[in-house]
Parts: sequence; C-alpha cells; structure tokens
Amino acid sequence: TVFNASGAEYTRKEVPLQVVPSSSLLKLDSPLTSFIDMQTMLFEEEKTAYNQA
Repeated sequence: TVFNASGAEYTRKEVPLQVVPSSSLLKLDSPLTSFIDMQTMLFEEEKTAYNQA
C-alpha cells in the first residue's frame, strides 16, 4: 500500500504486486538486460497507476 499526500490528507492506494520466478528475471548472459527489463516493468506499472488515478 502506498500513501499519497494531497494537501493535508492521505489517500490509500492499492498497488498490485506481480510475483514471478527469479529465473525469469535473471538472464545470466547479460545482467544489464535483466536490469533494463526490470526498469521497463516498473515504468509500465507506474504508467498504469498514473492513468488510473
């Protein structure tokens, strides 16, 4: 759960959590690719949350 400050109030936001096996996140041939994939996934989650707000 994330709390956003808007003025003097806090609003509760539910944040979906996606659990995947670590082997699908780690690409041993290129660790940088795994990092880029994670950043892309986080960006998409933030964009979805922003569009829903």
